[in-house]
Amino acid sequence: MNTLFLIKYLKHKRITVYQLSKRTGLNESNLGKILNKKTKNPRIDYLLTIAKALDLNEQEFAELCDYKVNKQSCVPLYIRDENLKCYGGNPSYGEWITGACPKCKLDVQLGMNYCSNCGQKLLWKEEK
Repeated sequence: MNTLFLIKYLKHKRITVYQLSKRTGLNESNLGKILNKKTKNPRIDYLLTIAKALDLNEQEFAELCDYKVNKQSCVPLYIRDENLKCYGGNPSYGEWITGACPKCKLDVQLGMNYCSNCGQKLLWKEEK
């Protein structure tokens, strides 16, 4: 658990431990132990109760749980139709859309949201 995040959040919202205790219905001394890092891994029901009482969004809840959230950006792909003659294909077979991952340059198929090689988030948007 990221107690530093919780302490900063409570200070920012001007919420005391007593007020948090009243909102959550949790014991004030247990909340104090969590904030003072005497309880290092509180139960998940405590975390859920705190998150609901503070009305945390998904990002804030992930940070409270000390998950590292990857904020990688979507980079447009170089999209091409592999069945065009210039790529050595046969146009009579129809379209076969592929792209190149902007990070590792590996070919990816239409519909993939993440590169299977490097994990880069993919954006399927044709640049004109």
